[in-house]
Amino acid sequence: MRLRRLPLAALTAALCLCAGRLAAQAAPTVRLGARVFSELEVVPSDSGASAQFNLTRAYFMGLGTLRPGLSGHVTLDVYREDGGSLGYRLKHAYVEWQPQGMLEARFGMIPTSWIEWQDQLWGYRFQGAQLIDRAGFITTADLGASAAFATAAERFEGVVEVVNGEGYANPPDGRYLDLETRASVRLLATDEGGRTGGVRLAGFAHLGRYPDGAPRDRYIGQLSYRSKAAVLGASYGFVVNDDADGDRADARLWSAFGALDLGRTPASLVGRIDRLETVDHALGDVFTRGFGGVAWRLGPGVRLLGDVERTWYLADRSLTPGAPRTRLLFQTDLSF
Repeated sequence: MRLRRLPLAALTAALCLCAGRLAAQAAPTVRLGARVFSELEVVPSDSGASAQFNLTRAYFMGLGTLRPGLSGHVTLDVYREDGGSLGYRLKHAYVEWQPQGMLEARFGMIPTSWIEWQDQLWGYRFQGAQLIDRAGFITTADLGASAAFATAAERFEGVVEVVNGEGYANPPDGRYLDLETRASVRLLATDEGGRTGGVRLAGFAHLGRYPDGAPRDRYIGQLSYRSKAAVLGASYGFVVNDDADGDRADARLWSAFGALDLGRTPASLVGRIDRLETVDHALGDVFTRGFGGVAWRLGPGVRLLGDVERTWYLADRSLTPGAPRTRLLFQTDLSF
């Protein structure tokens, strides 16, 4: 009798164990996080002396795992409004599907392909936005759908997405949808893997139309190097704005950036230079911005950056009228 009951008891125990594991796997999980950028800005006397603390950006994030391979993402963006007060808005709200294999799909208010990838490569978003974002030519998030792909070891990877084109900070407008695509290929390997590691050649294209039907096309090409000790990169981009009224000009953009870890210390040398030039100079939005400084990592979620930023304008008009030409900055990046 015991010999007959033993297999039944073992089978019952095994079924209970499997059911418990399946229930544990199926239970949704939620993780919360935040990232805060702040700075102390000092303007020298030759630019109109001033000193002030500022909360430049804060992101509050939630990640919910519905089941293996399926998750939801929400990000609340707290920012400084033009009047000086703090405002907030929804930046990300999308569902992400990651089946087995090198494929990823997103739907909702999604991160746009170039800014997300470039911020991961560069690593110093808290110093300032990328040039093409700062100039307002593309946005960091938008309503739409995307599909990401990669080969083994992410030697070749990229994203294709269809978005509204108006950005997460604006309501949907117009009859058109925009197409964005980004791809990169690793030419040489380094000790840093992933989709940004090694020597990479990358390209980006945004093809779309304004609500009035005028083209809004953006293109970027970039060569970059990333290892565990350093990151270097140089890019060139151009913007096509076919506009009969003349209030939207074509533009060219150049960027070069680098960061070098100082041996086994938590310090790094960081520098960047950006130049934007409108083709006909009609808008006066022609400037060169550069900065250099020292970054210090206090811990996994705390980084500091002391740097000097200088901006040269071709004319009195600029993307930020009245902005100082020279700034001394002490900036922080806090993640938890």
